[in-house]
Amino acid sequence: MIHHFILCSFLSFFNPPHDIAMAVFEVTLEENTLQLKIKIDRGDLEEALQLTNDKQNITPLIAHYISKNAIWIVNNKPTSFKFSIIKEDKDFYFLETTPIEFTVPFTSLDIYNTCLIETVDKHSNLIYIKQKGKEMRGFRMNKKRTQISVDL
Repeated sequence: MIHHFILCSFLSFFNPPHDIAMAVFEVTLEENTLQLKIKIDRGDLEEALQLTNDKQNITPLIAHYISKNAIWIVNNKPTSFKFSIIKEDKDFYFLETTPIEFTVPFTSLDIYNTCLIETVDKHSNLIYIKQKGKEMRGFRMNKKRTQISVDL
């Protein structure tokens, strides 16, 4: 048991804190609501925003950056998210949107996502789609793939 702990500690010591540049976008479709949650590297996002002052309120800057660089088209109609939560820890920003109500069933989702792709070397955006009653699906977006279309 103690050897396992030492081995895990030893291995985690050699993993660089930023070995894979990626952000995670989780789309949840339940009943007639759509919600988005995002986990994005703090240093990468702050560099992309070109922040110069630690004291400034960056919440509107983050919301604007995400909205400008990630376009969501649901059922062939552009959808705008309102961020209700933007939290941070020492490594990441965690964003959550207010659920959006739809009056018709979900049929398609088109995503155009260039968040951090142009500013961070070898960056990927991972898109997870969780839909009630269906298996979760995942997609990787990068410089070569900034757009995906999904039938729901």
